Amino acid sequence: MRGARNRFLFPAVTLLIACATGLSLRAQNESSEKDVEPPQPSTTEVSEATPQGKPLKLDISRRFLKNFLTDEVALIPYQDKDGATKELQGTFMIGAVKSSHAVFWDPVSCRMLGALNLKNTAEPAKSSEGDEEAPSPYTLLAAGSHPLSGSKGAFESPKYFGFRLVSGRPEFLYTFGGLQIEEQIGLEDEGLILKVRYVVKGSKSGFTLSFPAEWKARCEASVGEWKENQLAVPGDAAEALVLTFLLDKRESSQTVEN
Repeated sequence: MRGARNRFLFPAVTLLIACATGLSLRAQNESSEKDVEPPQPSTTEVSEATPQGKPLKLDISRRFLKNFLTDEVALIPYQDKDGATKELQGTFMIGAVKSSHAVFWDPVSCRMLGALNLKNTAEPAKSSEGDEEAPSPYTLLAAGSHPLSGSKGAFESPKYFGFRLVSGRPEFLYTFGGLQIEEQIGLEDEGLILKVRYVVKGSKSGFTLSFPAEWKARCEASVGEWKENQLAVPGDAAEALVLTFLLDKRESSQTVEN
């Protein structure tokens, strides 16, 4: 833990939340220590790297959930030595009272597992055999390896460090090999828009993010260049990436901005 702290160089007040079923955290900046300065956000300019728009006041809770992942590769971090899939424990659920979606982020795999459509009204689809199949309630669902796994300097498995609140949004902190990552999540426009802000340190040559095709189809990036489903972000923009996902198929009441 000391090594991780030294590599992050975050202030001692970084908020670490213990796993507890249904533990609810109203998103607001606060510190339990009066004599210590609160953690400071990255030095990246707010106008360039912080999610903009009409953000929702978020509710953040940690949940024990049945593992809803279906992709074999995405499930690997949750398998025991006998190959059985373990349930989700202490997964972060991020939502809001008026949000159409809730987002799940898990500290075991250090990634966003999915975005759940809370108002899913899609009709059952016909399978190739003619049977009705219920549509997935997840607008986004994790598949494949960690999005940063193809980056130079990313090796072994990501390791969770903690999280903090920045302007009411959860910012998750973790390492991945030689990389130090800050991943901030926000919901806007009644939950129709998901914004994810990445700050990646430790790679002068930049980094890459890979997503399933379904994620890429809904995503716009503030910087970087797409090649199929992989986004290459140059080193000089490694602290200025915002991904904007349009979660609902219908036109949002707010224009999606990079």
